[in-house]
Amino acid sequence: MKQYVLGLDLGTSSVGAVAIQLKSFDNPSDDNAIPVSIIDHHVYLFKEPVVNEQGTLVSKKKSRRESRQASKQRDRRQGRLKDLGVLCDKYLNNAEQILIFHDDAFVPALKQFQTLALRARAATHPVQLKDLAAIIIHLSKGRGV
Repeated sequence: MKQYVLGLDLGTSSVGAVAIQLKSFDNPSDDNAIPVSIIDHHVYLFKEPVVNEQGTLVSKKKSRRESRQASKQRDRRQGRLKDLGVLCDKYLNNAEQILIFHDDAFVPALKQFQTLALRARAATHPVQLKDLAAIIIHLSKGRGV
């Protein structure tokens, strides 16, 4: 009687199977048997599920994927802002003058046009550390170029 092993791969959009013949030198029930040949193998790929939206085929996963991407992006941004707030508290005196804590996100106390003016000035002149913190927070929020 031949010994064989059946390997299965169950993916999200495919199924694969392979049967491998084994040879054992000592004992037929030995766990140290070596593969001799591939008896058979098959792969089946599923078609991606799509829906017809106004004459265009759109993946059913599209809305879920876009929702997850937006959620991940929001979480990363909030994490960056929290980390910046911790750094400001640690290294700056009177950090509360720079930041206002609101809805788990740090918001610069300076107006946007003031921060843009600070950024322009920082390109050619030295700026104070608290102003640099406001500029970095403004950039980390994705505001301005």
